[in-house]
Amino acid sequence: MAAATDLTLTVGGRVTIELISSEAAFRNTLSVVSPAVTIAATGCKLEAAVGLPGVHILSEKLSQRGCRVNLDSNAAAPGIQAFASGTVFNFKFCAQTDADPACEFVWSSNPAQNSDGFDHVQITPIRPAEFPGQIFQLAWEDLPDGGDMDFDDLIVVLRSDIDTDGDGLWDDWEQFGIDTDGDGTVDLNLPALGANHLQQDIFVEIDFMDCLSGDCPVGDTHSHQPKATAVAAAVAAFANAGINLHVDVSNSIAHQASLVIPGLCFNVGAGIGKGRIISMDASRARAAPGVLAVITAPETKPVGKSNWNNAPLFGGPEVAHYHQAIACVVGGEGHSLEG
Repeated sequence: MAAATDLTLTVGGRVTIELISSEAAFRNTLSVVSPAVTIAATGCKLEAAVGLPGVHILSEKLSQRGCRVNLDSNAAAPGIQAFASGTVFNFKFCAQTDADPACEFVWSSNPAQNSDGFDHVQITPIRPAEFPGQIFQLAWEDLPDGGDMDFDDLIVVLRSDIDTDGDGLWDDWEQFGIDTDGDGTVDLNLPALGANHLQQDIFVEIDFMDCLSGDCPVGDTHSHQPKATAVAAAVAAFANAGINLHVDVSNSIAHQASLVIPGLCFNVGAGIGKGRIISMDASRARAAPGVLAVITAPETKPVGKSNWNNAPLFGGPEVAHYHQAIACVVGGEGHSLEG
């Protein structure tokens, strides 16, 4: 653990910032002031943080733990561009202590820039022997003069290019396990589950319904537990493609003939393989019992592709493939949407 004066990359590469945890009572947002960056891809969310300079990266209250932000050093060049060795990152941190969107406090990763002169972030190299200069944990304190000194108000990890096999699981995870909350203790031991940082891995946990409990008729004992032969066939198929598929058939849960998930958006898929949407009439769907909202492709801005998709996730006006999502129906509590 070290006092911070910004963060200097000693190994160049593509940079990813990942949200680990937060115990903050307030709402906190992180930004990058320098170098010049753009966000190439993100799974994190942002709220308004008025007064926070730089490129806003993530807001901890809205974002799912484990979300990632991929940074690009040159948006004008194709692809995601790496950062050079020696690049110095200056971060800013917004603490919002009330309901308005303004930052009550803005702290820097350089303590000389802070109004209280206090170092509000502890930067800790992770696995420095194995990954020197490639992984750093940044743990922030959001109150003036150090507050309660717990440095757990926002914890993120910055990594520089360490996914050798390109499976989305970091090399340090696959070799040593995952510390999900940033406390220094491994919470998920991927090596014990068979992870290999030199070969792509996919880990799947399957829970299944059965009639030991739930809404099955009396005498019905059927189960949706996957058959071992089916699991083995899937594992073998992935192995033929050079991918290790790890399947954990886990817990049985009570059988439910209809799932009721309040607020879930049910996709409506295209019934054609290719075409163009001229118009959509959603009036009958909007009038149906239990429907809170209907979002259609003509009513929204075009949705782009992620790095892992060949077509936009939400179609319109062009339909790129059969069953591409072209509308979304939001159901209310106490209703199940079918058909």
